[in-house]
Amino acid sequence: MTGLVETVLARVNEACLVSGALKKSGCKISKAGAPEPRLIIDLDKPGSPCGSDQTRCDYLYFAESQTEHESDWVMPLELKSGRLDADEVVNQLQAGARAAEGLVPADVQVRFLPVAAVGGTPKRERNRLKSKDRKVRFHGCVEFVRVISCGSPLTKAFHR
Repeated sequence: MTGLVETVLARVNEACLVSGALKKSGCKISKAGAPEPRLIIDLDKPGSPCGSDQTRCDYLYFAESQTEHESDWVMPLELKSGRLDADEVVNQLQAGARAAEGLVPADVQVRFLPVAAVGGTPKRERNRLKSKDRKVRFHGCVEFVRVISCGSPLTKAFHR
């Protein structure tokens, strides 16, 4: 194990940690099968790295690799059911990535994956969210938003 979870844990208030379900705005995703050990921060809770008046995504997910051939993971997560504005979701994920940059040293090798779980959204907005101009940056890495459906396991985001 690399110590990513321990590093992040030392930099956050434990009051904002999540151990239960990932559920917001009428959308829920499963953690079953997702990499462990992990640390999940609810950015809406008091003590989170984002202020209550700041743009933010719903969660930050950090996981350590189990072997030297795998990477650690940093994932900002936004859950939306119903109305979705692709630009707003990208802004929220980018704000989460900035918060994660303050928790993960720049010299730590990680796999960065911004994820939006959506449901009940018009196909047009889902497609806008997946378009090539919707990118999120983290420590110089640029990634497209991975879109999964509400009710899906988080692991669907890993296989695109």
